[in-house]
Amino acid sequence: MPISRSTLLVAAIVFLGCSIVGTVATSGSSFLIKKSELPRFESEALLGSQEAAVALANHYEWGIGSPEPEGRAYWRRIAAENGDTSSHYNFAYHLYESSKRNDWLRGCFWVNKAIRTCQDRPRERNEDNDALDFCTMATHLRKNIERKLNRPGACQLEATPALPAGGSNRNGEP
Repeated sequence: MPISRSTLLVAAIVFLGCSIVGTVATSGSSFLIKKSELPRFESEALLGSQEAAVALANHYEWGIGSPEPEGRAYWRRIAAENGDTSSHYNFAYHLYESSKRNDWLRGCFWVNKAIRTCQDRPRERNEDNDALDFCTMATHLRKNIERKLNRPGACQLEATPALPAGGSNRNGEP
């Protein structure tokens, strides 16, 4: 049974909320960053800090500072690149919402990464003490991306065409 966009959006918000709670808990302050501290957070994030990248992503995700989606997506991508598992899913969802096929394909990469890493995470619980199964959410997101691509299994690396013999590109370069 296909999962609706609204269900995915609610799941992403809940997932993001857990990420924010983790940021608040580790920093001891609000997820909002003072304007004077933004350059330090940006430098730390670009140098590989998961915490700084997540803090920036959350800061902009809630519409503070950068209203355009590209600014919010940029820091969510940096957080994902820096290894934050919540951001793997959140950035995959951002790419899923795109109208571009290449974004959907890259969304496969990030959602697959979320699926591989979420199994190692302890199951988180919401306020009602219900277990939130993020692996299932990510699996549903992957299926929805594959539907957009009109090809079941499209997010599996084996499903993509292989490189020509010798692993060269169109120009014959290795």
